[in-house]
Amino acid sequence: MENSESRQLNGTAAIENGKVLVTNPFEGGQPAVLIPGEHVIVMFNGQQLTKPQEVKAEDQIQLLPKETLPQWTAQIRLSDDKMAAYLVLERSTGEVFTVGDSPPAFRLDVKAVIKERIKPQITAEDIISVLKAKGIIHGILPKVINIAIESDQEVEYIVAKGDPPLPGKDAAIRKIYEEKNLNSEQDASLMRYFNLISVEAGEPLVEIIPPEPGKNGTDVLGNIVSSPPPKTIDLRAGKGAVLSSDGTKASAAIAGNPVLKGTIISVSPVYALTGDVDTKTGHINFKGDITIYGNVQDGMKVTASGKVLVNGFVGKSLIVAGGDVLIQQNMVGGTARAGGAATVYQKLHGSLLKTKDILKRLKQGVKQLKENSAFAHNQDVAKFGDGVLLRVLLDSKFKKLPLLLQEIGQELEKLLSTPNEELEFFQKSYINFRKEILVRISTKLNTASAISEFIEKFLGDIDQFLAVIGDEIKDKSKLVIPYAQNSHLESSGDVLITGKGCYSSNIYAGGNVVIYGSPGVFRGGEITAEGSVKVRELGSHGEALTMVSVKKGKWVVADKVFPGVTVKVGSRTEKFSVITNGVQLRGE
Repeated sequence: MENSESRQLNGTAAIENGKVLVTNPFEGGQPAVLIPGEHVIVMFNGQQLTKPQEVKAEDQIQLLPKETLPQWTAQIRLSDDKMAAYLVLERSTGEVFTVGDSPPAFRLDVKAVIKERIKPQITAEDIISVLKAKGIIHGILPKVINIAIESDQEVEYIVAKGDPPLPGKDAAIRKIYEEKNLNSEQDASLMRYFNLISVEAGEPLVEIIPPEPGKNGTDVLGNIVSSPPPKTIDLRAGKGAVLSSDGTKASAAIAGNPVLKGTIISVSPVYALTGDVDTKTGHINFKGDITIYGNVQDGMKVTASGKVLVNGFVGKSLIVAGGDVLIQQNMVGGTARAGGAATVYQKLHGSLLKTKDILKRLKQGVKQLKENSAFAHNQDVAKFGDGVLLRVLLDSKFKKLPLLLQEIGQELEKLLSTPNEELEFFQKSYINFRKEILVRISTKLNTASAISEFIEKFLGDIDQFLAVIGDEIKDKSKLVIPYAQNSHLESSGDVLITGKGCYSSNIYAGGNVVIYGSPGVFRGGEITAEGSVKVRELGSHGEALTMVSVKKGKWVVADKVFPGVTVKVGSRTEKFSVITNGVQLRGE
């Protein structure tokens, strides 16, 4: 250990104003030792010290405090469509160190301390230069760049935006026939709502409004981005209409009701009956629109490919329209179907989707039972094959399948009056599937693989049929009536009850059901809607069994709901046991 005497003999080193001052040792003493530390370079006789070094007064010693410069980089990213440029600024702070004074010591640790931290100096011009170097020359946003510079966070900013092309106006069809002068505003509204406007031969029907070109845009690289060309219209004339020589206009060739479907304009002839539909007139079947100025008596049938308008009441009769059905007075004990086959196809579509889901789970269930050790030595399975597994599932977890298949069969029967190749193919596939799947124990489906293949084939036939009827279910016709009792109402679109309401009736709507007349009640029966249901009163004081069913995402809205009402909204079911006001339920 160094004693006080040796300390007096040893050399020393001190630091003053950034310089090392060395005192040589006396005789018998040791030279001072310099120990290089952090953030400083110690040069000893032209060489950098990396470990402790004895020093003397005659040595050349230089202290070089370290200094790091501030750094920044601009990370630039282009959007896929080159309509936006994004910037992330990555920065590191610069540091300046200094060596403080140290008193004389035999062993001197040379350390530097922070003197100053320097932020990188970035200007908007710097960033713009980086952008331009990458070819980004259009839509640069200096204000956003300044915000990015001032922020201390490494956040992505949009620093350049292109000008998107402005679309033009597509060609449109002007419905001249809707601009006819009608007697009153109310009449005009009614006629247009139900599209009951009539035209005479030679009257103009429609004309094409030409398209208007859009405006080209520019991406951030300065490239022109072409505006998509506006859509043109190929106007076509159906039955009862004729095109002009240049194809831009169409006029009526016959008197009747104009119908525009897509780009096809046609005129449907109108059958007008001044009296009642009864045993004297017989059933009516007309390819076009039917207007009945009287009533439709019990036991009669009215069928139209277009719309049906009944100015009177409808008894225990059947009305089927390819388009809208408008009944001005009441219906008691009758059936009305607006949209013709579309309502059947809509119901069938829903039933087939449910069937698909069940069959997929059924197929998986058979596989799981087959792999279950509890069934490995089952005597019935050993005797009759894996068809036993299928029967076990149908009798337990999948009891709804037979009922669902029965519903599908009933809807298919309704369509057989207008058969087509696709319908007949699916009808045969359905009959074969139902026969084999519902037999007590199938001799054909005696292995799990045979069951899987059988179900998979029918699933394929369902998908093929669903694709065929896709356009059919898009047709949306309306059924409008003030009051119905003991009746069945179907529509591919909305059902509107404008008067007292419905009593002991069933409603199916491919769209919404609105019962908002006076008093606007639905008492007893069932409403099934693909859309939402809005009604003033559901049920009755006598707790008439009443059910309303809508799909996920749709609403049931009622001012008052009585006990005995069941509302099914999506997967949720609400049963009402007390009078409830202001009900609003959404399918989940």
